[in-house]
Amino acid sequence: MRRRYLLRMLPCWLKAGGMALCLMGAQTDSAPLKPPAWLERLASYENIVASFAYHAAAECDVPTEVSSGTIMVSGSRYRLEMADQLVVCDGECVWTYFAQAQEVQLNNVDAEDVSPWLILQQWPKHYTVTALDRTVVDGVGYECAVLLTKTEAVQAPAKVELVFCDASTSLVEMRLYETLEDPAHCFEITEIQQNVRIDPSSFSFVPEAYSIVETIDMRQ
Repeated sequence: MRRRYLLRMLPCWLKAGGMALCLMGAQTDSAPLKPPAWLERLASYENIVASFAYHAAAECDVPTEVSSGTIMVSGSRYRLEMADQLVVCDGECVWTYFAQAQEVQLNNVDAEDVSPWLILQQWPKHYTVTALDRTVVDGVGYECAVLLTKTEAVQAPAKVELVFCDASTSLVEMRLYETLEDPAHCFEITEIQQNVRIDPSSFSFVPEAYSIVETIDMRQ
């Protein structure tokens, strides 16, 4: 089983073979770096479909609950499915359905609010690369790109860390920091595909298909 890398990556401790390696994080005043080729490719894909395991924000040595899900991203549209939650965005409206509560919330898409998963395709618009770090775990090479927001006006994670695996030639983890001081939300990407055929109806929410007791319309 592939060892989880990002949970001990910048600025935390990576433990490999009993040896702890400390990797320094990026400074907020770091000059932008040239993005690696794998990061540039993320922004060029027509769409991205991925399965993931989500680890809630916590300090690096504190165990957290793990939940799994799938995500489809195409331009400004996305569909996120988890055990008790479904989020569908058609680029103009966001539907969030809570299965246990049988409740759906409707919100307008905020032009200044960047959904975490949209970062994968839209990172050049909102972020700059400020650090690149490489390490080897169990003989496998990994590269971590650290991205900081270009402006505080955008409602998006202040820092993003994306990890690329040389062996699988794919993105394997994403960490999101709401502020530079906060612990990270970690997404371990178990499978990822690009430029696949997606049914356009995947980005539409059909209320009749779900058991809904209450609808909360927060659109303005």
